[in-house]
Amino acid sequence: MEQKYYLVLAEISIFQTVWLIPRKDGSIGWTDEIKQAKPFLSYEEAKNKTEAHMQSVFEFIASYKIIEFSKEELDDFLIATS
Repeated sequence: MEQKYYLVLAEISIFQTVWLIPRKDGSIGWTDEIKQAKPFLSYEEAKNKTEAHMQSVFEFIASYKIIEFSKEELDDFLIATS
């Protein structure tokens, strides 16, 4: 079975959406450029880390969308998988 990758697009204000960036130290960063986004390796990891991050930053879970990609689709957007 082909490995799937998951990017998270989150609405952080009424005027701004960002791509989440999982970091090696476990923290989460943000970017407004899809090419700078980094994929999560599972849907559950994306969901759990996104919700925990939002709860700690905003004290509620804001709107977000988890989008599944194949390796080829990430390559099309020039997004590294490692």
